[in-house]
Amino acid sequence: MLEKELRAKVLETREAGITAEQICSVIVESLNDAIAKQNEFDSANQDNSLTKLVSNILREIGIPANLKGYNYLRESIIYCTNNTIDSITKELYPFIAREFNTTPDRVERGMRHAVEVGCERADEELMHEYFGNSYDKNKKKPTNSEFIFNIVDYIHNIH
Repeated sequence: MLEKELRAKVLETREAGITAEQICSVIVESLNDAIAKQNEFDSANQDNSLTKLVSNILREIGIPANLKGYNYLRESIIYCTNNTIDSITKELYPFIAREFNTTPDRVERGMRHAVEVGCERADEELMHEYFGNSYDKNKKKPTNSEFIFNIVDYIHNIH
């Protein structure tokens, strides 16, 4: 596709009596445009593959996709994978709330419910894979921040 576009532009410039230097400039501009489009495509694919990975982990743990907390957790994990945050309550919950047009309290509650459901349904071996020794089925479930940051840490370790 790019080759056809370049040939068409070269022919246009020749017919218009443009110099070789100007033709080179047109080619360089076209190549830069193509590189920019490829970079956008690569970035979108990387974001898409991270979304798929996080979705697979959450479903594997046993969190059903129909829960609002599932979506809040997925977006939180993706956000925390790419960004550093200082406070989950002051930064992350309000950010996710804005993304989903809801309140930070509802985000926190939705995540907590999703984590509870996931911990009830999860296979203990699988939970140890994601959470290491910090998970014990007989003890209390992980907090939202423990859950999120253990998954983020797992993702960083596999990539």
